[in-house]
Amino acid sequence: MILQKTYRPELVVYVVWHPDFVLGREFAAFLSDRLTRDANEPLSRGLGIPVYLRTATASNLIPEPVPFDQAEHTIVVLLVDDEMTLGRDDGWEQYADSLVQAAKAGAHRLIPVNLSQAAFSLHAELRKRNFLPINRQTPVSQQKQRFLIGIVHDLCRLLSGSSPVNYESEDAPIETPVRVFLSHAKKDGEELTLQFKTFLQNELQLDTFFDRNGIFYADDFGDDIEKRAKESALLILQTDAYSTREWCQKEVLFAKKYRRPVLVLDHVEHSETRSFPYLGNVPTLRYKSETPIEEIIGHLLLEVLRSEYFPKQARRTGQLFDVDLKDALILSQSPELINLVPPSPTPRTVVYPDPPLGNHEIELLNSGDPNSRLVTPMFLVAETATNQGTTPLIGLSLSETAAGPQFAVELERLGFLPSHFEDAFNELARYLLASGMNLAYGGDPRKGGFTERLHGLARQYSEQTQDPALRVEIFLAWIAHISQPAETLLGLKTNARMRRLALPADLVAELNLDAKQPPPATLSLADNEYLATRCFMAMRESMQVKKPNEPHNTINARILLGGPLAGYAGRYPGLVEEAYFAMKANLPTYLIGAFGGCTRAIIDAVEGRQPESITLDGQIRLDQEFRSQNPGRARSPYEQRVTDFNSRAVKHGLELIDYDALRSIFEAAGANNLSALSAGNGLSAEENRRLFVTPHVSEMIYLVLKGLRTIR
Repeated sequence: MILQKTYRPELVVYVVWHPDFVLGREFAAFLSDRLTRDANEPLSRGLGIPVYLRTATASNLIPEPVPFDQAEHTIVVLLVDDEMTLGRDDGWEQYADSLVQAAKAGAHRLIPVNLSQAAFSLHAELRKRNFLPINRQTPVSQQKQRFLIGIVHDLCRLLSGSSPVNYESEDAPIETPVRVFLSHAKKDGEELTLQFKTFLQNELQLDTFFDRNGIFYADDFGDDIEKRAKESALLILQTDAYSTREWCQKEVLFAKKYRRPVLVLDHVEHSETRSFPYLGNVPTLRYKSETPIEEIIGHLLLEVLRSEYFPKQARRTGQLFDVDLKDALILSQSPELINLVPPSPTPRTVVYPDPPLGNHEIELLNSGDPNSRLVTPMFLVAETATNQGTTPLIGLSLSETAAGPQFAVELERLGFLPSHFEDAFNELARYLLASGMNLAYGGDPRKGGFTERLHGLARQYSEQTQDPALRVEIFLAWIAHISQPAETLLGLKTNARMRRLALPADLVAELNLDAKQPPPATLSLADNEYLATRCFMAMRESMQVKKPNEPHNTINARILLGGPLAGYAGRYPGLVEEAYFAMKANLPTYLIGAFGGCTRAIIDAVEGRQPESITLDGQIRLDQEFRSQNPGRARSPYEQRVTDFNSRAVKHGLELIDYDALRSIFEAAGANNLSALSAGNGLSAEENRRLFVTPHVSEMIYLVLKGLRTIR
């Protein structure tokens, strides 16, 4: 049973910069891509550490406050440049003071980054701090690497120390810097190793171990090597001779034995007579002379951070979903046979990072230790969310809240990057599929669009007996599929169960259309707009209201996030209409409001705030703004489209465009402390309100899965 609990992440990072600092967004995105995961590669292995943004919307304003104490550790990275320092009297000194004071309490941290010669004058107390220095005279790529190393190293020290830092106390704990064990073969690796040692000692706040001068005379060589390997991150300089050297092999085995972070730097120039098999299952970089050492060390420190962060976050996730991991073996890398030797005499759970291994690899590992159950946090969550019975079909309603660059501007105002939105989609889809549910959405015939991405996820999380293409259903309105070339539709069919919806019968006679042919070019603008509106209305309605003789299933629940409020083809904004049909049909509906747009407006209506954007006057105003910003797109004024649609709808007995009726459905769902919404989606009023606002993808997933399990 999943219990109602408060989600508290292990670690959250906020990046703060002045809006006129042109590299601020780049630094924030660079850090987010490496600490969270690559949203463009949904099957890649990321760290999953949330990174959020804080910047002002105008030069004379300050950002929204940072919500300290909503995570075990809140880290604020303050990018202090000339503009922020010049803005000291415009509110930035006061804002910096709020960060300084908040970071003193609990296990939080403020990391000031020096991007200005005058950075120390921003705030008196910051003068006591050792800023992370960034040399603005070096290339931007090098600045970013130094920035990453400094931040990740500090996070590693924080998580390994676990004691709060009190900067005002003489007894504040001194945290040991990360030690890098430079594992190399003297025959052909010592010269390169000395370059790394010199750089690490002179340029970075890292400790090193180099066996030529790191072992005291008379000490036991083997014992000292094992001790150092046990407490270090291993950087392996893999040269031609490396795998033939006994002590190199032992260093690798010590690191594997104690599950220490490892990075292999592949510098094999000619050949190896035998590759050492235990060099596998760890990240590997190909050494190139032009590769900056900072980039290599950045990769290594990310592995150190993974080893510190993943076990803590895995146990926290287990607690949230009522899974006891007290006796589990938690690995920060994918398991290998060396982790399972000797076999466990009793059943045990082995937890490793997502994505999961393939069945062929699991079978091999189970043959070495039949008593170990190998799972990722995702599958632990999925087990708690899955019930026996009919496989539900979950409708995903999501789209960007604005077109082009404006989308990034809107998200930045809310503390996000576009990659946050992509990541939320990927992770929601991933967990739903892993929980045994199938997914549906309305129309995306683009190559490289959501269909292909969903199919890749479905393939990863389907049993061998399942056809992953049948786990994703795409509903295509007639207007969306009739003009598509056959190869596009065939491509979609290989990735999803395609539902090509018929042309609504009332359109055949009114517009004199052939249901098997694209609409003629002679159709007027008004007819084309009505055609699109009617087709998308029919598509959205058919997803959740089954009509006689329809061959397809309808969705069992709907999840909404984002969505534009202008520039759409339909009666209402797309997600507004989908939420309307879902709530009208009493379908379980989950509203994720963090990314704004349609979903945020729907939430406002549900909570009785009567948003202007879901009124006829509000939509007319938004349409005017959209048409003025997009003069090249042929479009009638929205008021004219409404009048035309309603006059035609009366003739055919169709539902009119009626914003009063629309809002009444939303307000009814929220009446009496969200009683109707909560009764339908299995969440309490408190949990729904948390889903309305949480920025954390993990919490979104937890609440959606909890609700789906409850109603099943």
